Amino acid sequence: MKYLLVTTIIVIFFSFSAECQLDKGNWLFGGNASFSSIQTVNNFVASTTNNNIQVAGNAGYFFINKLAGGLKPNLLLQYNKTSTGNLSQNISSIGPFIRYYFFPIEGRVNFFAEGSYVVGISKVSTTGINNYSNSYQSSSYSFVGGPVIFLNSSVALEISFGYTHLHSEANNLANTLELGIGLQFHLEKEKSNY
Repeated sequence: MKYLLVTTIIVIFFSFSAECQLDKGNWLFGGNASFSSIQTVNNFVASTTNNNIQVAGNAGYFFINKLAGGLKPNLLLQYNKTSTGNLSQNISSIGPFIRYYFFPIEGRVNFFAEGSYVVGISKVSTTGINNYSNSYQSSSYSFVGGPVIFLNSSVALEISFGYTHLHSEANNLANTLELGIGLQFHLEKEKSNY
């Protein structure tokens, strides 16, 4: 009985049409946020706790149906705590992105893939044994994708899974796997009467 109920709900959910705004000439605005926390304990190096918060926005334009491109501002806050001191790093960046939706425009559920490359400023400070503060240029590239559920014709909830590679002038490298949730607003271009 439970199987029949779940199957019926899934069929009904996927059969609705939301008339999504993935058409050429429309605008895309939105963003997402992600959080990660890692605790490392071992016998050879001081134990560490790493916390990362990332907020990413985007503003884009659909150049063709289902394909949008635009600018993506990012803010990444990192705080690392060890038994010997603390490190904080704030990275503000902006760069281009391109996003593609795979399923037909008429569907209520879709799947997207996105790539981006951003450049920015990284501010680093440490406290503890060594007190230090400096700023560096940084760059990163990201690949994300995931399901999109259109709540109506203009608002979509997305769950993203992705990979980001970050490099800074200070020769710091970071490879991050991310899970995020966000909203996208799809704005239809104004129709002309001509």
